[in-house]
Amino acid sequence: TEALVHIADEYVDEIDSDYLVDKAINAMVEELDPHSNYVHENAYGRMTDQFMGYQGIGITFKMVDDKISVMRVLRDGPAERAGMRLGDHIIKIENNDVIAIEQDTVPTLLKGPIGTTVSVTIVRPGLNEPFDVLITRGQAFLESIRYYFMIDDKTGYIQLERFARTSSDELRRVLRRLEGQGMKRLVFVLRYNTGGLLPQAVE
Repeated sequence: TEALVHIADEYVDEIDSDYLVDKAINAMVEELDPHSNYVHENAYGRMTDQFMGYQGIGITFKMVDDKISVMRVLRDGPAERAGMRLGDHIIKIENNDVIAIEQDTVPTLLKGPIGTTVSVTIVRPGLNEPFDVLITRGQAFLESIRYYFMIDDKTGYIQLERFARTSSDELRRVLRRLEGQGMKRLVFVLRYNTGGLLPQAVE
C-alpha cells in the first residue's frame, strides 16, 4: 500500500491503480504452489457460472467465422426445450444482428431472469432459410457427466468432467442406471477434470 501511494503521488504520469494492484497480487500468488491462482472478478463470474449454474438459455458456444456457433445444448435446458441443436448458428438476438460480435458480450444478451424470454434467429446447416426461436430463460447447469455407458455386461464407464453444484446428484443417478444394466465394476475417469467445488469433490 505504501508503494502504491508513493507511485500515485510521485510518478511522472497518471497510473491505473487497479491495474497495478492486479499485477501485484498476481506476482504474489505466482510465488505460491502451482494450484493457487488469482482470478479477476470478470473471470470469476464466468467460473461461477460453470460450477454453480446460471439463469440463461442453456448452451455453450464459441465464435466461428464471426457467427455464434452452438457447441453444446444442455440436456433438459431451455434451449433444448425450444428446439435448438448442436451446430446451430445464432445470427440475431432480439432481431439485432450479432455477426462478428465480441464473444464476451454474448452472455450478457442471452442471460436474464428466470421466466423471461429471448428471441434468437438461427441458421441451421441443411436448411435454406434462417428461422426464429423464442426461448424462455431458466436455471441452466453444465452437466458434469457427458459420457457413461456399459463397456461389457459387467463393466460400466463414467467420465466426470468437473466438480459442479450438481455433480454428486448426477453421479448417483448415473450409477443407478448402470447398476440397472448389470454393472458390477466401474471405470471411473477423472482425466482432464477441470476441478471445481471442493465439497462436491469430497461428496
